[in-house]
Amino acid sequence: MYLISLFINYITVQNSYFIMKISFVGILVLLAFFSFAQKEVNYTFDVSDTSVPYQHYWKSTGYSPAGMTVNEDYKLYLNMTEAMRSDAVEYTRPHYLLNHIVINEPGTPNQSYDYTELDKILDFIIEADLKLIFEIMMVPHPYFNDWYDRTKLDAWSKVCEDLIVHLQDRYGKEVVRLWYFENTNEPEIRHWWPYGPLEFLYYYDATAYGIKKADPEIRFGGPGHARGLNTLYDVFVQHVYDDFNFYTQELGVVADYMTWHRKAKPHDMIANEL
Repeated sequence: MYLISLFINYITVQNSYFIMKISFVGILVLLAFFSFAQKEVNYTFDVSDTSVPYQHYWKSTGYSPAGMTVNEDYKLYLNMTEAMRSDAVEYTRPHYLLNHIVINEPGTPNQSYDYTELDKILDFIIEADLKLIFEIMMVPHPYFNDWYDRTKLDAWSKVCEDLIVHLQDRYGKEVVRLWYFENTNEPEIRHWWPYGPLEFLYYYDATAYGIKKADPEIRFGGPGHARGLNTLYDVFVQHVYDDFNFYTQELGVVADYMTWHRKAKPHDMIANEL
């Protein structure tokens, strides 16, 4: 018994750090469980009633960041999506697409681009027979930091124009015209738009001008809000109503459509949709 006691004490001392780690991990697991535990929600569906046709009110999905598109596991997801009924998921809205463009010498006559990484991402999406909700999100060069500066605004508009030309050259006009181009993502959140409402309108109008200059048939809109009505949303709606373009300094604000989406806990989002 003495030898057994010594052995147990030895094991306890040698593995005390391990046991502490296991205990700590266990506590974290319990905390995570209670943190994410949702109240029980029950829904009743009568699948036998065929008198009312099902209205498929959404056909899109999204993900972040766009760079994960080229990962092997995400390719499996794209293949699964492609295998669904053709009308199940039609559009996808990935974040940070513009982060995969390299802009060389912006604001100069030598302004040029490297679309290699962007092309890799979009190729997989197109091969999966999905259409894009293409966010003009996150400016891919520190040169663009003042939306009142006319030279920088012109250079940015040129970025948007050249992007459309490149996409249509690679995938065809008829394909790209089926996409939706959106000004950015959630500009009411400072992380996504670290400037003021007035600067947003200059940015929006310059973006629209470049896109429409490349092809007037391209659909462009916004603002892509996630928090319902707020100051920036009100400013944007008033801007569209007034119809004065800050970039051209003429009448004519482009808003082929308007967008918003909700952010909430999963069950709350379902309740809002229902």
